[in-house]
Amino acid sequence: MDEVLLRLLADGEYRSGEAMSRALGVTRAAVWKRMEALRAQGFQIESGGRRGYRLIVPEDGLRPPFLSVPGCFLRYEESLPSTNGAAAEMARSGAPHGTLVVAGEQTHGRGRRGRAWASAPEAGAWFSLIVRPPIAPAQAQGVALLTA
Repeated sequence: MDEVLLRLLADGEYRSGEAMSRALGVTRAAVWKRMEALRAQGFQIESGGRRGYRLIVPEDGLRPPFLSVPGCFLRYEESLPSTNGAAAEMARSGAPHGTLVVAGEQTHGRGRRGRAWASAPEAGAWFSLIVRPPIAPAQAQGVALLTA
């Protein structure tokens, strides 16, 4: 449902809760709950009486808070303490499989074995990917090996 909501709001225009509830086949209360969950994931969503909801998109358009790619959400922030920390928080809030968290800089990132990892602003692409593979928890350590 979150992907559909984000697509409905992608143009930065206001959409009423009623219109979105009809499009999704859910109640307006369910739309409100999902909007709160999206806010908890870091999306900037403005709401106002009789106007509905609006996704805040930066004026330059170069760094939207997400890009919609089938099966993937991308969240970009100029600066984050840690993309892993942000991704973990988003995962706990229900972010879907394939969510990618990207930062222009990390100020308190962690490398292998807990080593400090900082990055200069705009010196690279720093990211963490949320995956929810259909495997047993005991097999999860193999995912890290595969991605390395």
